[in-house]
Amino acid sequence: MFSAKFLPILKFHLKFCKFLNCIPFRYNENLGRLVPIKNGHSLFKFKLQCVLSALYCGAMGANICFGRLSTTVKLQGSIFLMTYLIGAVSRWNYGLSPGPIQVINSFLLYEAGPLRGPENRAFIILRK
Repeated sequence: MFSAKFLPILKFHLKFCKFLNCIPFRYNENLGRLVPIKNGHSLFKFKLQCVLSALYCGAMGANICFGRLSTTVKLQGSIFLMTYLIGAVSRWNYGLSPGPIQVINSFLLYEAGPLRGPENRAFIILRK
């Protein structure tokens, strides 16, 4: 079952994210949840990556608008520009809304609760 393997896969991917400082949260073993990072050095690296992503999107947009490219290449580039722009903008919102952390924590809570053991599955079936 995919959901029973969510936490080990998440922990594996978070090791690389911690090394690269590409996400502003970490997994807390005591709580069993993702929590925001309070370390100033890691947050600085994350913010620097956000700025670099925005600069890259700006350079790509300038190349698409003002570069000597064919119409086909400009249309292809605009698709990639929109993809990168969505990724860059979604990272800027980390301090205002803990939405991504809450979504992942709700998956972890669901995995730890109703999906553990056959007695819990029987209870859920009977409640319906």
